[in-house]
Amino acid sequence: MNWNKLLQYGELLLSLLVVFLMLVASVVYGGYLFGKKIGEMQETDSVAQALPAGNAESPAKPFHGDMTLEKLRAEDSLAASQKDSSAINSSADVVNKEARSEKASAEEKKVQDVQPQVNKAEENTKSVQQKTSAKSEPSISAGASSPSAAQLSEMGLADVVLTAYGKGLWQVTNAAGKDNGTIVASEPFASGVKGYAGPTPVFIYVKPNGTVSAVVAASNAETPDFFAALADEGLFKAWNGKTTSAAASMQVDGITGATFSSHAVIQNVQAALKHYHANTSAKKTGTEEKAVLTKPTKSAEVVQSKSTLSQPETEQDHTKQVPMEKKPSPQEDPSVAAKETDTDSQSVADKPNAVPSAKSASHAAYGAEAPDAEQMVRLGLQDVLLEVADTGVWNVKARDGRSVGTLLSSAPFSKNIKGYHGPTPLYLLISADGKIKSVLPMSNEETPDFFRQLEEKGLFAAWNGMTISEATAAEVDAVTGATFSSRAVIQNVRTTLARYQHETADNDISPVIGWLKTILVLVILAAGVLARYRFKKNKKVRVAVLALNVVVTGFFCGQFLSLGMIRDWVADGVDFIAVLPAFAMLVLTLILGFLGKPNHHCTWVCPLGSLQELAYRLPLPKVKLKPKAYKVMRYVRLSVFLLLMLLAWTGIAIDGILDYEPFSAFLITTAAPAVIILAVVFIVASVFVPNVWCKCFCVMGEALNLSQRKD
Repeated sequence: MNWNKLLQYGELLLSLLVVFLMLVASVVYGGYLFGKKIGEMQETDSVAQALPAGNAESPAKPFHGDMTLEKLRAEDSLAASQKDSSAINSSADVVNKEARSEKASAEEKKVQDVQPQVNKAEENTKSVQQKTSAKSEPSISAGASSPSAAQLSEMGLADVVLTAYGKGLWQVTNAAGKDNGTIVASEPFASGVKGYAGPTPVFIYVKPNGTVSAVVAASNAETPDFFAALADEGLFKAWNGKTTSAAASMQVDGITGATFSSHAVIQNVQAALKHYHANTSAKKTGTEEKAVLTKPTKSAEVVQSKSTLSQPETEQDHTKQVPMEKKPSPQEDPSVAAKETDTDSQSVADKPNAVPSAKSASHAAYGAEAPDAEQMVRLGLQDVLLEVADTGVWNVKARDGRSVGTLLSSAPFSKNIKGYHGPTPLYLLISADGKIKSVLPMSNEETPDFFRQLEEKGLFAAWNGMTISEATAAEVDAVTGATFSSRAVIQNVRTTLARYQHETADNDISPVIGWLKTILVLVILAAGVLARYRFKKNKKVRVAVLALNVVVTGFFCGQFLSLGMIRDWVADGVDFIAVLPAFAMLVLTLILGFLGKPNHHCTWVCPLGSLQELAYRLPLPKVKLKPKAYKVMRYVRLSVFLLLMLLAWTGIAIDGILDYEPFSAFLITTAAPAVIILAVVFIVASVFVPNVWCKCFCVMGEALNLSQRKD
């Protein structure tokens, strides 16, 4: 008996079984998720029908982005209990009404006499609590929100007013209106900087003379013992007393034993100070040098904000969005002084239209904060007031109090929806008549050349003029070549609008490229496995598999594996159904590598590798290299891979480098020109030297090679 051949057939059957089981599992899992969505929709409909209509006795409750069915049921049960209790109390009152009517009347009169005094005492108590309470520190959301009372105390600030002058910048003034300096948040300017467990944002307090007074850490996911070492070693005090320009460029050593965290903090401080220094200018005021904003643009004059931080925040109430309006001079509006006095003395939480709600760290990190001046202009909003209605929801009003519409941020409603490189948050402007007026993308980590295609092809304008119901149900086609990004944008719009209306979004539970293309890719994967085991020496079969990899898997389906993709899966999580074809490629090559069949992806699956091999098969003169040259190529590839890993380990972002892996050239309609040129160069080179990219530069191939067992 030929045991080797029997083993080969066993491995072949096992590989085919794995592919088949993955296909079956994906269909079953997709059906399960679809059924779960249907069930949620039915439950939501039943709860919505059970909720009381908005009348005088039972007003409709505003929907919060993080409300669940359980919370709604609990609220309804509580309301019912209160109603029953009221009925019982009412009956008891009727029974005893005659016996105590005279006594009740006398007591009621006494209460009415002392009620004004009680109200005044309560107001005084509340005022004292607002001014003195700074013990409850909320979780700060990745540095984009204004600092808490406790963090202001760390900076040595108390009873101050913060006026937002753009994204991540607040002017600090005391109760008398005197300039106390500026606070800078690092998160908007260092979004790609991460420590060991994620972002490590900081707040920087800059004095009026332009020197750094304090650096305070916002909350983060770093290991507490490691992060505490940074403060113990004096890292946060390293910049104190330095001018912003000197602090931004000074070399600060990392902390031994907490290298990731300390390097991330240093980079956060440098990024924030460079942005601050670039957007401020020194203005002499007598002998004092005062940091002031550079001459504002028209939009910056329109969009300003002011809020006080005397109101303590809690774990469930730490979202403070600020109203945005143009500040008229006293000559333009005599009531300005009174209005500003009211604004200064009244916190956002006390305002009638400001409904505080919980907000997770990821919300602010991906755009739950109010839009900045430039975004307001792009939304077509000028000289307006934003009033917080809920997390990620603002009422837009004109200066005369007239409602202009509603502004939504998708971040709190669809934080789990991701594009190719991560979340793709949006602002959605709804006009007063309930129609979509504008959809504006916020900052994200998508490849700029790909994401730009969405706007050029009109994706963001696809919902303009639709009602919320129409936009939620609209079938908007994804942009070919930027499928991940466009699909994420479409789902963001649907989910945000549906949840804003207290509905369940009807998002498809399917691979990004659709089930037909997914099945084609899985069939080609199975054909590659069959060809390797059964027809390995048949040249015609191999050429056919290579051609299928290039034409179907590459150009038609746009599927491939890249190190940038794997990096994003690890960093941001992965929806296995959405990326099923690529995930199947990875699982298959790892299984075969474990079974002693290395390099299966590179030689039998990869579209770019297949295209290079087909190019080398062209009947043209070849360049004959010595074995030593190929050995040098392998060392070059290993060196490139190790260099990238070293850069990533030291905290240097490698996103920009990995964006130029030439695999995306198969998405020819949206690929960056530089990527297409790079791919063409290596394909032409492969006409004369076999698989130049694969042998010399492919870091994805090197990563797979290091992970597999060799015979």
